[in-house]
Amino acid sequence: MKKRIIALLTVLVLALTLFAACGSDADTADTTKSPAASATSAATSTAKATATPTPTPTETPTPTETPTAEPTKAPVLVNDKYYINYVTDGLVAMYEGKYNTVDGLNTETTTWADLSGNGNDVTDILISDECYFSDKGFYVDTQQVFLPDVILDIINSDSFTIEMQMTDLVSKGTTFNTFLNSDVNDNFAFFTREDNYFEFKSATNSRIKLAGEAEKFDGHIIALTFDLDEGIAVAYCDGEYLGDCVITMPIDAEGKIFIGHPSAQKNYSANWVSLRFYDRALTEDEVKHNASVETAIVIPE
Repeated sequence: MKKRIIALLTVLVLALTLFAACGSDADTADTTKSPAASATSAATSTAKATATPTPTPTETPTPTETPTAEPTKAPVLVNDKYYINYVTDGLVAMYEGKYNTVDGLNTETTTWADLSGNGNDVTDILISDECYFSDKGFYVDTQQVFLPDVILDIINSDSFTIEMQMTDLVSKGTTFNTFLNSDVNDNFAFFTREDNYFEFKSATNSRIKLAGEAEKFDGHIIALTFDLDEGIAVAYCDGEYLGDCVITMPIDAEGKIFIGHPSAQKNYSANWVSLRFYDRALTEDEVKHNASVETAIVIPE
């Protein structure tokens, strides 16, 4: 009997041992990968770690455009009739003695047309034997011809340019020949003296006063630039520097600006070939350009 009990106990121990062994193998199978699976997993991990990352695509940069050079300005057709060969930037009024209307020379008209296109005509001219238009220009003899009010505004501004040309100048005044003047306070005057001085007066500023240069007004292109910001007024003859003066204040002329003069002290006779006013001081190169112009008006073909 004793032997039988021992045998049963032995069988029971073996059974428990086998049961424990089977449970352990199942756990191992669930948690442990096979060598092949482990190798595959390792290779995949290595590939992920060592693969060259794909660059993030970027937009193709837009090429920088080369700035287009500003085109050269074509001449402007004025009044739908003609081109102007002078500098036109700042041109306020332009009068041509031999081309006194927008259609050319008219010896009967009482208006001296502003060819700049701004409509600043000289009107109500008293045509007579002492004041008339011809193929030589606008003849003025001891007469006073008033310019439009805008010219006074130009003269009283901080900067301006006057360009003028006369021919056949005859001095008649006993003391002066006054070519441009203001009629109330005389703050503005462009003239010559009997002692052969070329002179520019602008209120109480210092003056351009050039001895022996009075004849420059006959047959030459005279330019005067006035620039209060720069503190200087400069006179030119045929595009070349003639003289200058320091300026410190505006002109403050009153009344009207006029050409010609009725006074026996200041009168003269001449053919006005051209007269221009700008609302700025032209540069020296611009003055030279205007002086070189041979044909002011060009009619398109």
